Amino acid sequence: MESDVKVRLRLLSSLRQIVGESELEVEFAGGSVESLVKEAGRKNTQLGEAVFAEDGSIDYSINVILNGRPLTESAMKEHVRDGDEVTLLAAAAGG
Repeated sequence: MESDVKVRLRLLSSLRQIVGESELEVEFAGGSVESLVKEAGRKNTQLGEAVFAEDGSIDYSINVILNGRPLTESAMKEHVRDGDEVTLLAAAAGG
């Protein structure tokens, strides 16, 4: 049996204000970046409400970065490893 994976989840921009934290440590059974974000949203309902669209997918306005590398939608299936850092950044709008 694999042990749980611990990942540092950094929250930037408005997500930091919504959750009240700039960083969370998420421990989960392992899997994709997408499953990590979903697990974090289940554990922290404020984060979940801010990050997920009505259909349960990660909202298009959220940028996901794995170890400093921005991810495309297809790259959200990449597996995270113990000690990885995932950053969530809400896109700024305005003009």
